Order: sequence, then structure tokens, then C-alpha cells
Amino acid sequence: MTADDATGSDAAVDLASDDFTWLVLLAAVMFTASFASGLVPLAFTLTEKRMNALAAYGAGILVGTALIVILPEGVAVRSAGAHVSYNRCGGS
Repeated sequence: MTADDATGSDAAVDLASDDFTWLVLLAAVMFTASFASGLVPLAFTLTEKRMNALAAYGAGILVGTALIVILPEGVAVRSAGAHVSYNRCGGS
């Protein structure tokens, strides 16, 4: 094992921990924003128009955070050269 191998392996571990940290941070933001948007109707009397706007905000937070997690992962898999083939005929 050379010094370059050890450095490359350490870099991979650091990258994985950074990815995990980023994922935990995004999950915490998504939870906090979703929870807060769910608590607002309990704390205030809202008109139907404002309730719809709040529901759209909450849904946007959920979808946006999910896409922030999924899109970079898909790009990384695609750029790594991974190829997934699907049998479109339905046979085995």
C-alpha cells in the first residue's frame, strides 16, 4: 500500500462524511420548515387563500428538498459511468 492509496481512501471517507452531513442538514431543514408550516394554522386564524398559500409553501419545501437530494445523486451516478438497462418488453 502506497501513501497515495492511503490519501485517496481518506479522501473518499471525508467525501462520504461530507455527503452524510449535507444529507442530515437538508433533512433537518426540511423537517423544521415542514413542521413550522404545519404549526402556523394552529397558531393563527387564516383565510382560505392564505391557507392555500401556506399549503403550497409546505409542499414546495418538501419537493424542493427532495430534489436537492436526488438530483446531485443522479448526476453523480450518471457521471460515474453507471449504466442501468431496462427490459422494455416485460420478459425475463
